[in-house]
Amino acid sequence: MTIPAYFLRVEPSARLGPVWYVRWRHEHTDGSRKLVERALKVDGKSCPAWMVQDGERWVPRKGRAHAGHLTENAAIVAADAFVAEVDAELTARELAGVPAAARATFRHAWRGYREYLLEEQVTPNTLATYDGAFAEPGTPHRRGKGVSVGFVMTTLGDVPLKRITTERIDALLKVYADENIGTPDAPRYRSARTVNKLRQGLHAVLEWATIPRNGMGLTRNPVTHARVRTERKDHSKKDWFDIEEAEAVARVLEQGLHRTVRTFPPKVGIGPRRPERFTDDEIAARRWEDQRDADAVRLTAITGLRLHELTPLQIQQVRFDALKILVSRSVSDGIEQERDKGDNPGEVPMPDHAIVILHRVLARPHFLGPSDYVFINRDGGRLSGSALAKRFKRALAISGLAHQHRSWHSLRHGYATELVRGGADRVTVKNAMRHASVETTERYEHARSASEQAARFTDIFNRATSPTPPLDPRGSADGASTVNAPPG
Repeated sequence: MTIPAYFLRVEPSARLGPVWYVRWRHEHTDGSRKLVERALKVDGKSCPAWMVQDGERWVPRKGRAHAGHLTENAAIVAADAFVAEVDAELTARELAGVPAAARATFRHAWRGYREYLLEEQVTPNTLATYDGAFAEPGTPHRRGKGVSVGFVMTTLGDVPLKRITTERIDALLKVYADENIGTPDAPRYRSARTVNKLRQGLHAVLEWATIPRNGMGLTRNPVTHARVRTERKDHSKKDWFDIEEAEAVARVLEQGLHRTVRTFPPKVGIGPRRPERFTDDEIAARRWEDQRDADAVRLTAITGLRLHELTPLQIQQVRFDALKILVSRSVSDGIEQERDKGDNPGEVPMPDHAIVILHRVLARPHFLGPSDYVFINRDGGRLSGSALAKRFKRALAISGLAHQHRSWHSLRHGYATELVRGGADRVTVKNAMRHASVETTERYEHARSASEQAARFTDIFNRATSPTPPLDPRGSADGASTVNAPPG
């Protein structure tokens, strides 16, 4: 609990002489405040003030303070701990006999909601995202040596749920948005999307706390009316690949240009002291890996598979006879699952280009059983998605396309964009992308040019005005120009 501001004053006492008194406003559990004044005590004992009265004022006494006496500075230091101690006692007294639901804090709500997420068997990635947002201070990061500052828990962890207001949530999100996560010379701030994601997480936890059977005692969600940041998408930054660009990156991988080969001895004296030389078998293995990575890029660009769907793809999921790929497996936080995003297994149409690529990938002597993976490592195991994404990023830089804000997932965006460009309707694109709703698919409408839309609108209105002859853009219905035509 934050220690409230207090006021110190001196009052005479018949037994001890002058004594320090502390006055402050105690905040009740219901959010109301009450003025409290107590004689300052240290270790439970009242201490005389090292002060003397000068007329109507109290001024410091001269000389060194006697043992057990408190100077003004010592009283200020002692008052911090004293106010916090009395506040805690008053709060405990208020809560005595009050139902447990009234004492529930945000930390209690988060722990209960986390149990709910485990029961619902959310993906490990989803659980890890929540754990990161609501980590306790000092929790080690999943990667690296750093620890979490526990921003939310430091601010809200011990706050009773009934005292969490919309204003308090807005203040928390503002601090989160305004925090400089860069350097003083190069400041960097969290994006509106990042702030909205934290707001969404807070809303989910507190919405769970409003359900009566969960016993948290919260009647309304204070996050509901908290400010939502406007996420402005910069359409000048291309976040998708067209087929030619995807092929350019695939060629870089195919030719092995993304590999870094040491040509000089290391300066620190570790590793090989001569330029690396490889055996013929190693060279052949690397060429096979480069071809595999290139084909993974090409397949993603023409099927729209997510990276976590591509790496666990098994041969039995590829139906050459039915021209489709069954998507029923995914990888989340390194854990393979028999489920698809949204728990809705889907089917991906397999065009001729994909058939050619898959036949080339599967033209290998081993690991061709139904449960073997389509894309394998040297040992026949599942390909690492994070390692593949890193190789893709290096190839992207070499291809000259890294200046755009794109990643592996941008290949999937390119797939949808090409479908829209080709005239596919939104429902078709939604089914091919396996989106939960058509609203998600609407983001790809940018691919339809204004001229294409105008041509479609003209066709629609021509049909709507039938049987009137369709208008000719040059003038009259029969094609004769009416511009500057003489009367009669």
